[in-house]
Amino acid sequence: MTKRTTKNPSRRIQVELELAKRLAELAVPELSGSFPLLSLTRLELTRDLKEGTVWVTAAPEVIHDTLISTMNRAIPRWRRALRPLLSLRYFPNLTIRYDEGQADLLRVEQLLNVRSILGSDAD
Repeated sequence: MTKRTTKNPSRRIQVELELAKRLAELAVPELSGSFPLLSLTRLELTRDLKEGTVWVTAAPEVIHDTLISTMNRAIPRWRRALRPLLSLRYFPNLTIRYDEGQADLLRVEQLLNVRSILGSDAD
């Protein structure tokens, strides 16, 4: 039996965008009280649309492991809510991951700000 894949990459992108939007509409209001500045930074689906990774970030003081485990426990409930809203044969199995890139970007920005302040003090 051959594995069915999406031949049209724009279909995968459309599903990623729609699923990310709908998931953010559910997850962010539900969890923002416990996890300040919660944001879904991106969603990536496999070519066959059966597996996906949701990348998230939150306020620096949030414990990442707690956020990830909380969101992974909520996935079945969100799947049930989202399934009727999306026209998919199979709803993707989603895994939540913390987007370290956002934290790294913030750190680089902080270092650049410190450097510019120190540079202006030297004058």
